[in-house]
Amino acid sequence: MHPTVVPQQHYFPNYTPFVYGMSMPFMPITNGMAVPQPMVFPAPTIDPNMAFPMPIQIIPMECVGPQLFSPPVISNSKVQFNASESAPSNFSSESCGSASLLPPVDTADRSRSPSYEREEAFDASALVLGNEGDFSNTSSECDSEQQRGHKQMLITSVREELGQLLERHFPYKKNGSIMSVYGRQYIADLDELKDVLRGKDVGNIRAKSVRSLKALVGFLQAILNCRQVNVFRVDVILQRKKSGHLKGLLVNIQFSSQQEFLFVRDHIYNAQGFQEALPKFMPAIFAQDRSWKGRAPRDLRVAQVSGDIRVQGPLPRDLADLGLEPQCRVKSISVIYKTGSKKAKTFELNKDQFLRVLTDGVFTVKGTERKLNDKTRLTVSFEEDWKTDFWRAPASSFPVAYQ
Repeated sequence: MHPTVVPQQHYFPNYTPFVYGMSMPFMPITNGMAVPQPMVFPAPTIDPNMAFPMPIQIIPMECVGPQLFSPPVISNSKVQFNASESAPSNFSSESCGSASLLPPVDTADRSRSPSYEREEAFDASALVLGNEGDFSNTSSECDSEQQRGHKQMLITSVREELGQLLERHFPYKKNGSIMSVYGRQYIADLDELKDVLRGKDVGNIRAKSVRSLKALVGFLQAILNCRQVNVFRVDVILQRKKSGHLKGLLVNIQFSSQQEFLFVRDHIYNAQGFQEALPKFMPAIFAQDRSWKGRAPRDLRVAQVSGDIRVQGPLPRDLADLGLEPQCRVKSISVIYKTGSKKAKTFELNKDQFLRVLTDGVFTVKGTERKLNDKTRLTVSFEEDWKTDFWRAPASSFPVAYQ
């Protein structure tokens, strides 16, 4: 009687099983190929100290059905079985008799996963306790990719919801490449660089985290449904990273007055708890940047006032063209410099270096003093901080005419 080969579940996904004959322990029988002589296969002895996978059972189907063990526990490179499991009681050498030549197994109709065929890619050491770091790294990379994909879809979904909400409140809409404008007046031509809302009556919302993105639609809906507030225009701007991935959404809201803007801050943003999910809600008054290459600005007069570096009048023409006023504060300074054939680097100067670099053209990087030259570019950010004092003041300091 020829036994039937019953392959049990693979303990290792990419591992080709071997059948070891008891009389020829070092000559494996692979894939059910015939051996050169008849062999007897007694009942396998379960040794907890075995350092190799358990042999495949060769069972005559007339005697018993398929008997499979649960996958073993890998510990210290040895195979251990559960204490409650043992070899099948009805599986013995007598039941098998004298096994003749094993018939070849036809695998033509079996489908094999490509991963099973690449045995060289399998690393058995990864299954040993203590080497699970490889799997954790792979898992963390997959989780990171899934989180990125989820955020990309969330940004797109929130943008669509905002569009549907704003289309119900405004009769006109204008789409640009990254900005969509919703308003009460028709916009013939849209310049996405110049036609950006700014001012004391404009609120700016930045939503980049998952939490802030989920709260953005609800906040806009609460503002638009408030009868004490008149919204003239809303801009929705899509932000992207240099890699092309979506970064978040910027929303600018133009109110009819600064008082309505403060009303939203006190009675909707703070009172309804949106400040926790949307921490970046502020007036759309931002710093203005100006750059000089190879030198410090010659016609820029600055002085240190109460710990800040402020611009003194009269202002240079290029700063006046930006709409800046005297006493604007130097908010930040960065220097792009290149040494030799190395790639250009950007260095943010500390506040204590502002006055020296603006007056003498000298700055210090990692303990090395450098001078501005034709390979450097100096960029200064100017801020009119007094224009946002109203936003930092308590609510009681500004009367609100809406009850």
